[in-house]
Amino acid sequence: MVTTLWGFMQKDEALMEAHRARLEEGKHYQGESLLPVYELMQII
Repeated sequence: MVTTLWGFMQKDEALMEAHRARLEEGKHYQGESLLPVYELMQII
């Protein structure tokens, strides 16, 4: 389920751009991760 949700989230460029914009270089991991999926599931 998580990887499926991640796939849908990756297709929404505005959502992914908003996620990338909040990351701070040197503080947050910049590569692909399932963190946005985890955060979304916390809301749901």
